[in-house]
Amino acid sequence: MRVLFLSIFYYGSVMYSVINPVYGVLFFVHIILLRPENLTWGTAMFGRLHLLTAVAVSFGYLVHRHRYVGDHAPAISQTKNVILFAVFVCWLMVSSAGAEYSSQISFDLAFDIGKIFVICLLFSRLFRDENKLFQYVWVVSISLGALSFWGILQGLAGNSRLEDLWGIGTSNVLGALLVLMAPFVLANVLDANLARRHRLMFLGCTLSIVLCCAYTESRGAFLGLAVGILMMLVQLRQRVQIGVVVVLLALLASPWFPESYYNRMATIFAEQGELDASARSRPVLWKIAFLIWRDHPIAGVGLGNFSEEKEKYAGKAEELGANEEVADIIFNTYRVPHSLYFSLLSEVGGVGLALYLVLFARNTLGRLPTQVSGEPFHRLYLQARGAQAGLLGFGVAALFGDFYYIEPLYLQIFWVGAAYDVLWRPIVGSANNLSPQSAMTSPHNALAPLRG
Repeated sequence: MRVLFLSIFYYGSVMYSVINPVYGVLFFVHIILLRPENLTWGTAMFGRLHLLTAVAVSFGYLVHRHRYVGDHAPAISQTKNVILFAVFVCWLMVSSAGAEYSSQISFDLAFDIGKIFVICLLFSRLFRDENKLFQYVWVVSISLGALSFWGILQGLAGNSRLEDLWGIGTSNVLGALLVLMAPFVLANVLDANLARRHRLMFLGCTLSIVLCCAYTESRGAFLGLAVGILMMLVQLRQRVQIGVVVVLLALLASPWFPESYYNRMATIFAEQGELDASARSRPVLWKIAFLIWRDHPIAGVGLGNFSEEKEKYAGKAEELGANEEVADIIFNTYRVPHSLYFSLLSEVGGVGLALYLVLFARNTLGRLPTQVSGEPFHRLYLQARGAQAGLLGFGVAALFGDFYYIEPLYLQIFWVGAAYDVLWRPIVGSANNLSPQSAMTSPHNALAPLRG
């Protein structure tokens, strides 16, 4: 009965996405976070749901795009995001064409990133006002809160590190996802204009996310979450409120933290010789990735080709600092660089990494207006700062894992791009009403932070 009900709801939503593509994008966000196959114990019934939804949204937008012409206000930042992402995908294709071992594997991975580009392109066309951006916030918060609660139950039931909870990747990928979204959800708790019941709901979602993150036992996620919260403290004026909420979350969550979490986090500050073999292997993998980039500096060896290429350096294991135990888990088996940055550097070269970093950094570190007026703009400012903090935390967690292929990363980047345009739009309009000379000398020249 449950499978039947879920099938009617989910596939009905796919069909409705043709009529309402905005709903379709939000539904897509929901199913990439709270994956429906998790609710039906891994059944293959929803195996093509993501692809069907993307196709339905694309078709719906093409048919009904005239409805959204009025929403197409100037979107300088978002347009640059689209261009940068498109160039990045094109470069992945170029790198795949010259892959060292398997162009097919590389093209398949590049095509997956291309599919993410399509949904981000649709997002950039459909989400250009604060109301739609807030709808996205609600969908992300509730979906991820539900996923995290499910993860907590799984952790209490003995599912070690929640390796298979999210459906793709490992516990490190899930941890990075939670780090990406935790400050974004937390920002709602700080908004005094929200109803108390809504703030309590967002607090509950944040608590679930933090506790689920602990059950992943991901060291990279721990560091990323700490950096994300620190960035919120630095950038927002509500430092006392943030401090109170963080202490409250710690008090509520700490009794439920597994003992293994504390033991694993303690290894972050351990000496190199005291680390487990997995942790000791990562600096060696990074050195190999650097050597591969040195030999293939422009286009790399192709996506997914690192594992085969690393075997060329097996004879340098001792020189790279790998003892016999570490060498055994690196060579003659499938391995990835365990770092988003070294992965892109070795597999798509310096050009590919630079394109990704520009797209990531311009949204994570871009300047927002310091003076915003009106309740919706104040809330959007808080959300944008939360999104930036989450992206920076994700960037730290990505030092220790290959996460460039997950959809929420790019959707968050594009959400920030849309928020930039909405927040700067009134200032741009004011500048346009000035004389050209006054606009250039105005302290509110809104185009400056969007350049580059």
